[in-house]
Amino acid sequence: SPGIFPAVSHLPEQSAAPFALRQLPYPPDALEPWISAETVAYHYGGHHATYVRTLNSAASQDPALAAMSLDDIVRQRTPKVFNAAAQIWNHDFFWDSMSPVHTEPDHALVEQVNKSFGGMAQFKAAVKEKAMQHFGSGWLWLLW
Repeated sequence: SPGIFPAVSHLPEQSAAPFALRQLPYPPDALEPWISAETVAYHYGGHHATYVRTLNSAASQDPALAAMSLDDIVRQRTPKVFNAAAQIWNHDFFWDSMSPVHTEPDHALVEQVNKSFGGMAQFKAAVKEKAMQHFGSGWLWLLW
C-alpha cells in the first residue's frame, strides 16, 4: 500500500518560514517492521507537518514570535502557540530517539533499570502500561 501520504520523503524542501519541518534522520520505511512507513508518513507528513504549518501561520501574524526559538516558545507557554511548538519539539525528539539500527542499552542504563524496576521485563511492562494511558498512546519519555 502506498500509504496515506505517499509523497512524504525524509528530505523536505527548505522553506523561508521561521520554523521548518526537519528532515527525518532515516528513510520513512527504515523502522519497519516495528513502525510502518505508512505510520511514519501519517505522523511526519500529517501531524508533525501540520504543527509546523500552524506555528508558521501564527508567526506570520506576529514578528516577535517569528524571531523566537522553538524552545523559547515552549517555555513561554502562550496558549495560542504552545501546543504547536511543543508538538514540533516532541516530534523532533521522537524521530531522533529511534534508529533503524538495533542497539543495546549501555551498562549504566541497565543498572538504573534494574534498580528502579527490578529488571528489563518489568521496565518494559511498566512503560507499556504508562504509555497507553497518555495522549498519543504508545509514546513517553524516560528521564533519569
